[in-house]
Amino acid sequence: MMLHIHIPSLPQKSYEYRRGDSTVIYDDNKHAILIDGGEGDLWKKMRAFLESKGLQHVTFVLSHWHPDHDCALRSALESSYVIVDRIYCPPIWELQTIPDGTGDYRRAAAIIGLARNLGKEIVYIPASKTQWLKVGSIRMWLWRRKATKADYVNYQVNNTSISAYFPDLAYWTMGDAITSAEVYLNRFKNRKIIGFKVGHHGNACSEGQCDLLEARGAKICFYNDWEPSGVGIGGTNFSKYGAKNCARHFTTLRPFQDIDVQSNGKTVVWKQGGKTWTFALTDEPKQEAPAQDQAQSTPKLRDLSVPFGIDVSYAQGMIDWDKVAPQIDFAIIQCGYGQDRTSQDDKHFRRNVEACERLGIPYGLYLYAYAKNTSMADGEARHILRLAKTCKPSLPLYYDIEEHSIGNVAASNMRVFGMAVEKAGYWAGVYSGEYYYNAHLASVKDYTKWIARYNSNNGKQGTKPNVSSVAIWQYSSRGKVAGISGYVDVNVSFTDLLKSVTGKDYIQAAKDVWAGKYGTNDERTAKLKAEGFDPRIVQHLVNRLAR
Repeated sequence: MMLHIHIPSLPQKSYEYRRGDSTVIYDDNKHAILIDGGEGDLWKKMRAFLESKGLQHVTFVLSHWHPDHDCALRSALESSYVIVDRIYCPPIWELQTIPDGTGDYRRAAAIIGLARNLGKEIVYIPASKTQWLKVGSIRMWLWRRKATKADYVNYQVNNTSISAYFPDLAYWTMGDAITSAEVYLNRFKNRKIIGFKVGHHGNACSEGQCDLLEARGAKICFYNDWEPSGVGIGGTNFSKYGAKNCARHFTTLRPFQDIDVQSNGKTVVWKQGGKTWTFALTDEPKQEAPAQDQAQSTPKLRDLSVPFGIDVSYAQGMIDWDKVAPQIDFAIIQCGYGQDRTSQDDKHFRRNVEACERLGIPYGLYLYAYAKNTSMADGEARHILRLAKTCKPSLPLYYDIEEHSIGNVAASNMRVFGMAVEKAGYWAGVYSGEYYYNAHLASVKDYTKWIARYNSNNGKQGTKPNVSSVAIWQYSSRGKVAGISGYVDVNVSFTDLLKSVTGKDYIQAAKDVWAGKYGTNDERTAKLKAEGFDPRIVQHLVNRLAR
């Protein structure tokens, strides 16, 4: 399977002309990721290219909320040809906290409103959490940093830009990131980079960034734009800023001819005009031992691709979590119900949460909804957030909506709840039964779904819910788990939510522990912490792999 990158160009002009970024990454099966998309004539050229290649469905990655970047998102949503399947972008509410972000917020809110009206899935990328994604054969890692007071006021939106990394192309793009690009390079030192886009219209690449990129193996770069304050116009001079620095270190391509890149998994080839540059892909880490030796020393492990979990509340009484832990992969814990009153907190919430954290059981929270309007839904969001801030959930926060009396406001309530939860930096999810969801919540497509369908309700799986993109299926309320008196709700997950929420592949880390890659005892703990893992969760999954 070949992977491709296409960067369209426009003729050089003699005046300052910002036209944003426009890049598409696609495979031979017509899966495509569109980054920004360009404005004006550049978008028109990108749209024509997509049509020429039959790339109708795209996953849209918006680097940041500036008009020369986000205008193509609106154009794509309104296009008669392009179909946007999913949108990844920075949260729009951060713009309200940035001194120069008011106008950007109004425009972003209008675009998001259009996307929601069209039923598009929107994924807000939280700050400092890596998102690991796959579109067709294309692997993509997304990361961004929330701007700090130390950033230049006028550049704060730029510094929230999403960095997108494509390991199978050894390609990195940084939007308009300035100082945050260097933060990325320092944080993710193990990622091989051969080619990259110079940030912020060819301006944002310091000598220090060039040194870091050279250390990652960078060989070639390009910039999508030019302006008199930065990139030189009308001649052959590079910018006195980033592009000029890059030209001293790397083959640096100017934006006046199309660029095409392709990879066969072994080499990556860059083309512009009649010139070609070929580089070897050496991104795969070396094995610490021959594969056959690893196979002999590693026992046959359980398949954790469909994790098993339970959801609990005060109704389960005093749970013996030490007995429960060896039997489950995850848990979802009720924190309370209704409005933000301590009297409506689940009386066993604290005990259940502390036990899961002690034993390393990944868990999320849910709150039972009674809200009759969006104002009350906001109050219920405050309820779950108050309790979430007292613990460390590694799975989403769910809104349990199943009261028939509130069916007519269920969708609007969920949007209010979800927006508040995501604004606070958590993943939001919706819980409901299959019938109720299809009747009242089908228009809500922005949040991870936890759906109940019991069939004969005998503790065994039956027919899956007739709901698209279900992440967790609650298949029975009559499950039996040692350590819990009576019945308990039982679930399976079709998505690695732990990886999605944390940005960390805990299952792979657990397998690597089995393979001896992290050492033992204190050495293992230190290495796992250094890589951002919770060692207790890793150990829990190690225990589960062996069962």
